[in-house]
Amino acid sequence: RRGHLAAPEGEERFWFRLDEALGIAGRLGARRINVLAGKRIPTMPRQKQLDVALDRLRRAGARAADQGAILLVEALNDRDNPGYFISRASEGIELIDAVSLPNVRFQHDFYHAQVMDGNLIESFQAIVGKVGHLQVGDAPGRQTPGYGEINLPNVLKAVEESSYRGYVGLE
Repeated sequence: RRGHLAAPEGEERFWFRLDEALGIAGRLGARRINVLAGKRIPTMPRQKQLDVALDRLRRAGARAADQGAILLVEALNDRDNPGYFISRASEGIELIDAVSLPNVRFQHDFYHAQVMDGNLIESFQAIVGKVGHLQVGDAPGRQTPGYGEINLPNVLKAVEESSYRGYVGLE
């Protein structure tokens, strides 16, 4: 299912998984948790699912803040993840902007961004202030960074020259 954030029927499951993740993160000293949005429901208006996600993320963000945790929303491309609720960075940014909590951030994955939109450096620079974690996998096919079409030295140079000071996960 790839998460329950935007699934109206997944209320109990969402809170169970969030509490489980907060507990594990607390024991490990981890501060960032990826909150997966889940699938689109084709028979439901997108706005209704967005309202569910907003409500849950606001309440979850407040709960996570008590522990010093940052919640991350990630866009997963719709080629590898058909029907995923958030498939573009712009959708993830729209959601975290609406939540408007300092500990709810965007997890930017250059692989998914390349598959969906391209223009990696400029699009990253436009959202860097909202990014809580970065990931890199190479396209096509989510291969080892440096073995595909993404110009990793240029992308990482742009990251280094930006205001982002967090980790970069290489997948």
